[in-house]
Amino acid sequence: MRPPLPVIVSLRTYPKRFLRPLQLARYTGISIRTICHHIEKGALPVKRRGGILVIPVEAAREYAAEA
Repeated sequence: MRPPLPVIVSLRTYPKRFLRPLQLARYTGISIRTICHHIEKGALPVKRRGGILVIPVEAAREYAAEA
């Protein structure tokens, strides 16, 4: 079983360089399906780290500001 994802209080103070799509969905209050749709459209850039999709924090900040 995977450990739970950390809750993001602020993207400005988030200490890591990447976050998971589910974390961004929870932070913004947008559904995970919508986040995945934006990833598929190319509106939200992602990288693959160890087979897992991650979003750079800078891109997440810009996305959250528009949401």
